[in-house]
Amino acid sequence: MVFLVLTRHGYSSYLALGGKTAGAIWLAADVLSESELDLLRKGGTDATNFNYTIDPKDYETISCALETIKEHHPNQCVWVAR
Repeated sequence: MVFLVLTRHGYSSYLALGGKTAGAIWLAADVLSESELDLLRKGGTDATNFNYTIDPKDYETISCALETIKEHHPNQCVWVAR
């Protein structure tokens, strides 16, 4: 399972679901600070940070992000956390 996290609230939801149970997490650029990302990765989480923000209401950008994720994680279920 892969998570696409668009907001800080979405990240809180990801953590509430167990966090590390996901195979990978992809985050919009403004969700976590660099130090938070480093801690997440040091803890063993496969975390990728997009270099752009993703508005939770911008379905076209979300769709593009999902296509990118699917290229890297084929046949995986992707959950979107807003």
